[in-house]
Amino acid sequence: VISDSRFNCTQCHVPQSDAKPLVGNSFKPEFKNEQLKSRSNLIDVINEGVK
Repeated sequence: VISDSRFNCTQCHVPQSDAKPLVGNSFKPEFKNEQLKSRSNLIDVINEGVK
């Protein structure tokens, strides 16, 4: 027997639709560094302050 408490397929597998967004998005990124427009610095941020 499969328990719903362990297997919630709708948590990750959500139906997709072509609905319009309920709230508009006016986000405009402001890059501190021009190079970051084409690459991520996530690993640098994660390692910041770590020796």
